Amino acid sequence: MKKLTILFLQLVILSTVTLALPWGHRYSTEQANQNITVDINTNFRVSVEWGEGGWDGSMGSAFGYGTSTDGTDWTWVQLPWFEDGSGSNKRCRADISISVPGKYYYAYRMIKAASGGTSYSFGSSAWAENSSTLSAVSTIIVGDVSKQSGNWSSTSSWEDGTVPTSSDNVAVMHDITVTATGAETDDLYIYSGDSLILNPSTDLTVNGSLTNNGTLYIKSDATGTGSVIESSGVTATFEQHLTQDRWHMVSSPIAGATSNVYNGIYLMKWSEPDSSFSFITVTNESLTTTTGYFVWSSSGIGSPTDVDFVGTLNTGNQVVANLTYNAAPAGDGYNLVGNPYPSAVEWDATWTKSNIDATIYIYDGINYKTWNYNLGTGSLTNGEIPPTQGFWIKANAASPSMTIPNSARVHTSNGFYKSTSSLDDLLTISVSGNGYTDQTRIGILDDATYEFDGEYDAHKLFGIDDSPQLYTHILSQNFAVNILPDVSEYKPVLLNLQVGVEGVYELLAEELIGFSGLPVYLEDLQTGKIVNLKQNPNYKCFVSPDDSPNRFLLHFSDVEAPIDPSGIYYSDMIIYPKDKQVIITTEEAISAVVTITNLLGQQVAQGKMTNSNYIEFTIDGKKGCYIVNVMSDNGQQTKKVMIR
Repeated sequence: MKKLTILFLQLVILSTVTLALPWGHRYSTEQANQNITVDINTNFRVSVEWGEGGWDGSMGSAFGYGTSTDGTDWTWVQLPWFEDGSGSNKRCRADISISVPGKYYYAYRMIKAASGGTSYSFGSSAWAENSSTLSAVSTIIVGDVSKQSGNWSSTSSWEDGTVPTSSDNVAVMHDITVTATGAETDDLYIYSGDSLILNPSTDLTVNGSLTNNGTLYIKSDATGTGSVIESSGVTATFEQHLTQDRWHMVSSPIAGATSNVYNGIYLMKWSEPDSSFSFITVTNESLTTTTGYFVWSSSGIGSPTDVDFVGTLNTGNQVVANLTYNAAPAGDGYNLVGNPYPSAVEWDATWTKSNIDATIYIYDGINYKTWNYNLGTGSLTNGEIPPTQGFWIKANAASPSMTIPNSARVHTSNGFYKSTSSLDDLLTISVSGNGYTDQTRIGILDDATYEFDGEYDAHKLFGIDDSPQLYTHILSQNFAVNILPDVSEYKPVLLNLQVGVEGVYELLAEELIGFSGLPVYLEDLQTGKIVNLKQNPNYKCFVSPDDSPNRFLLHFSDVEAPIDPSGIYYSDMIIYPKDKQVIITTEEAISAVVTITNLLGQQVAQGKMTNSNYIEFTIDGKKGCYIVNVMSDNGQQTKKVMIR
């Protein structure tokens, strides 16, 4: 904001006698209609000189300076005389400062005790005796002040024609909407009857104090949620958007919220001691700050998709309530906690914790995302926990404790995820199919062990049945993130895949960092195929819910590639059944003859692939096992398929 900082401003009104007129008539004035701009708590001087006779200070004559934000409700301050004559040339002055940003009208009030009259001047040249209504003209702009209703980022919304910055003291005296990220102020004052609205996926940072006498509304929708970082703890409305027919992990961003927020929505709380959920069925149960809950907005019963938290925004360091630890088969230390702030928080080493693992788990409605702050590794973008988001932590011993520092608050980044891992060797593998995706990670660290390490590893928590589930399995434990001390001299790592719907699934080495001097092979134990992930990062295969989850091995040493008995090895060919069909796909187009026989050797179907990478057959026979033979000029490939 461009400011004219005025440390000493002298406003002088000179009244001279031109005619012998009674009190209250028009006199000439100087420096009328002055509009000035200053910052809060900045001194400027006001003074007046009275040149009309008959002024008797001993009888109560006085001079006052008044300000008003609406032109009707005035605050008057009597100014002391600093020079007194005999009936004329009276002078008074004062150094004025205003602590609250805003647009103020200013006026002078003169009281002449001899006649009992009251006169007002606003820098216009008109004085009116005993006037009860003022129509001020001159103004003082204190700070960066809204000029009209509009967008925060529009210059036309502000009196000085510039958008506020982090050092500006801002007054919202209209209806202002934040429509982009990066809004920032020093002090912020929202006037009564006016509003500041944050659209979804926008943010506001208040570095100084925030005063809300009007409306502060943080909105949310399917694209994202508004975010506020402030330290005053003001009253606001925070909207939370829920996708219907899906579980959400939630928490309250305000103090004193109750279950009535989720009226008409299924609401569950968690008990770690007995590892159980229970429904909250009353509307007046307190939603404890820092505690997480599960909610389900049901389309079947007409549940709302948007709820409002109305109350005082949480700020300051937050001690997480009611943490417990009970060894398996009880809760096994899993505590459901929540982000207490109206902004995201970053899970990092600044949190004060005792007997708590370094990994958190967030359910996104399909699968669990994880983040380990020691390694900067996981599927949760930058380790940022969104506002109103619940999450799992895992206690590992008795008397667990944790405090969320105020300094951990951030505005959620919207950039594409890229790992910021501190590991030199990290393999991230994803699986995609049936419209869903899951991930797992394997890394190397000298301090790690082959067992579960609370400071580095992440347990595998399973998502919905329709989504594929990918994880490693060692020593009877399932890992979403598995950090090992060494892989070159250890046996291959078992990579498990479970699906709820049969079909073609693709495994992709999304990240392959390091492993210098080490090969990385993916072996499909069902088909016998082996893929060098450093050379070919993706692999497709047909998977059924009936398949064993122990489907793959990850090798970090040289292995022999299998030789197909037919003399040809189509590493990219997939042959699989679907309903009563047999489907064949290849990455590259081929020309081949396809023959399908039953176990008695009777041909049930035949077809040709002519420079094609896809063919399908409908099997009209009974359910059972069939032999599919694909023959080309380069050789053939044979596979058994089961029609159910």
